[in-house]
Amino acid sequence: MAKIIVVDPEKCGACNICEMICSLIKEGECNPVKSRIRIIRGEIMETPLVCQQCEVLFCASVCQEDAIKRDETTNAVVVDWGLCNGCKACIKACPFQAVSYNAERKKALICDLCGGAPQCVDWCPRGALEYLDVTESSRGKKIAGAEKVFSLLNKIR
Repeated sequence: MAKIIVVDPEKCGACNICEMICSLIKEGECNPVKSRIRIIRGEIMETPLVCQQCEVLFCASVCQEDAIKRDETTNAVVVDWGLCNGCKACIKACPFQAVSYNAERKKALICDLCGGAPQCVDWCPRGALEYLDVTESSRGKKIAGAEKVFSLLNKIR
């Protein structure tokens, strides 16, 4: 069954552990710039920003190199760095601003759910991140969390 990361921004304490563990696992260093999850800060709230694993992949639809696909095993969005040309079209296309960019490698960064065991969820000390089976209930939680995140993003930017 497909799974998703559900965000509860009200539980986030902006400790950055999710960013650090992600960059350590994926890039071999604790560097939030290289993380596939990011903490966005507002005046009164912080929130993790992570790929929503959308049903319609806007990021993939604009990729001229066909570098963004859904993994057949985990159903996660993945970037084939061998094909990615670093054009950043996917960054602009993402409605949740969850695609980032590795400037050193000139490649897109998208959460791939750590192959089905997202470490950000395991390491979150406040339970702001959950990894849930895709059900009607989890879809509702995902949408509610995404709406809160989107509202915060609009206030920040």
